Amino acid sequence: MTEADQTSDAVVLPAIGTAAQMTFATITRDGQRQRATPRQDFLDAAGRLLPWADWLAAIQPHYPAATIGRPRVPLDSLLRLHLVRCCYRLDEHAAAALAWNCPLVRAFAHIDLMRRDPPSPRSLRRFNDLLKQAGIDLPQAADNHLAALGLRLTPGEISEPAISAARAALLKQGGGDDA
Repeated sequence: MTEADQTSDAVVLPAIGTAAQMTFATITRDGQRQRATPRQDFLDAAGRLLPWADWLAAIQPHYPAATIGRPRVPLDSLLRLHLVRCCYRLDEHAAAALAWNCPLVRAFAHIDLMRRDPPSPRSLRRFNDLLKQAGIDLPQAADNHLAALGLRLTPGEISEPAISAARAALLKQGGGDDA
């Protein structure tokens, strides 16, 4: 066996602290296929369909710059958690707890526990106040964007929120909503 054959069989592990590193929270049983949950379907659709870059550009001028002291929570994470908070009708404490306890929400909000903690309830409250002062209504902006795509955002309390196709043709014909 040559030296080249020995090196080609070597396993290359990712460096510590990279996004590819496995943690106990991300490990699943080998060979088992996981079924997508309604929460995962909703977060995947929201991640694909909503104009995150446009919203970040609109909020960035109002977001205070980092100065000395603690590093700022990434704006992208705050924005995504705020949408989750509005769609699930959660207060700041419940949204912060959901970010800690739900790997799907952490992945959606681009939160890596190896690098930093999720935002605190105080950070979420301040971000909400910042949006109000800037005159940005994120749930309404999401509704408007999805309506232009022929979709509808339905917030949920007990049940999961959903993005579904609008039944405009049925409603125009005078029919009711059967769902």
